[in-house]
Amino acid sequence: MATDKKTEAPIRPLTPTGILTEFGELYDDPNDTAAMGGQALDHCYTPGFSEMRWQRDFALAEVAQGKRAKTDVPALPVNVRLVRRTQASGQPDMRKQIGSSNRGYKPVTQAEVGQAWFKEIPPGATVLADGTIAKGDCVYMWCDGPKAARNRYEKDRATQRRLTGAADRAEKAGVRYESTLMQPLKGVPASKINVQ
Repeated sequence: MATDKKTEAPIRPLTPTGILTEFGELYDDPNDTAAMGGQALDHCYTPGFSEMRWQRDFALAEVAQGKRAKTDVPALPVNVRLVRRTQASGQPDMRKQIGSSNRGYKPVTQAEVGQAWFKEIPPGATVLADGTIAKGDCVYMWCDGPKAARNRYEKDRATQRRLTGAADRAEKAGVRYESTLMQPLKGVPASKINVQ
């Protein structure tokens, strides 16, 4: 027999729980994770640059929370990246390094060690015979902030063109959709766009 009367479920307090391991219960606390140090979580950890990125990310989170103005978010002075130097077979291959060089990137050498953005040779990295710093089958490369900003703009513009082209083709085919992709995110710099 069905009734129209709805009964409310009793309110029960939430019980904090964690993941039980042989070393005790683990509670996911972002503050503890940050205190562990980046190299524990970031396989591309670069002393100096990684901390700069985290500071910027925290500042962007504060903008989203309304605690900070967008104009107070620090800009990164450089971009540091790992660029592949071999093929999957292990054969040397300079194509990625050449492409990065064409976009203004330079190999990180011992001359850059000690800069604010490359404080020391990262864990697991080695110095090659030519003086560049490598990690596994990749080499560290860097470019200054203005070139990195131009590269990011060009990449976002190319993505926007591809998505717009796909949307135009779908519309002509009669496909209807709603999307917020490639729309600027609220509360962050215009270079940050929605990609999910």
